[in-house]
Amino acid sequence: QQMGTQEGPDPREMVARLEKRLRENPNNLDGQIMAGRSYMALQRIDDAQKAWSKVLEMDPLNNEANFHIGVILVETRKFDDPQLFETALNHFEQVLVDLPNQPGANWYKGLALWYLERYRETEDAWALAFKNLDPGSQDADFVKAAMEKLRAGETPF
Repeated sequence: QQMGTQEGPDPREMVARLEKRLRENPNNLDGQIMAGRSYMALQRIDDAQKAWSKVLEMDPLNNEANFHIGVILVETRKFDDPQLFETALNHFEQVLVDLPNQPGANWYKGLALWYLERYRETEDAWALAFKNLDPGSQDADFVKAAMEKLRAGETPF
């Protein structure tokens, strides 16, 4: 192996070590949070959902876990089930109790509300997300465009 070809430790090896530790101690909150983050980064969504669910079992008010569970529910759905969007909405609302201006949680809250056809509330959530993003950033432009389409009665994304 040549010098400099490896950028730090292999994430898959790190995850394998973490999984071994969690098998021995599944109630390690920090370990489950690290696992959730790692699985999200590796696109191992089923494993991520299990890790984040375990985090919520131990710490029901964990903002990061509530956010990711909500995102997973919205992003991996097979069809537009109103109950699923209500559940996701509850997860985002939990995050927003502590972090009312968090742009990601407000964006996804608005998305869940849009699917529930609660357009006025969608616009409020997205306006709050927009207000808390860097002006002129790609994310801010995306949210602004979505709000303009929403107001025009078009599909916003």
